[in-house]
Amino acid sequence: MTKGRIFRALGALGLALGMGLTAAIPGRSQPPDTSEHDDFYRGKLISLYIGFTVGGGCDVY
Repeated sequence: MTKGRIFRALGALGLALGMGLTAAIPGRSQPPDTSEHDDFYRGKLISLYIGFTVGGGCDVY
C-alpha cells in the first residue's frame, strides 16, 4: 500500500469514528418553562399582517 492510501484510510476511519461518537452523545437540552408566558398571553388576541400574497416574491427564493 502506498502512503496516500494509508492516509486516506486513516482519515476515513477517523471521520467515521468522530461521526459515530457525535451521534452517540444524547442532546442535553430541556424544553423551556413556558408557564409565565402562558399566563401573559392568556385571553389576548394576536393579529399578524403579512404584506405579501401567497406565492409572491418571497416564495421565489
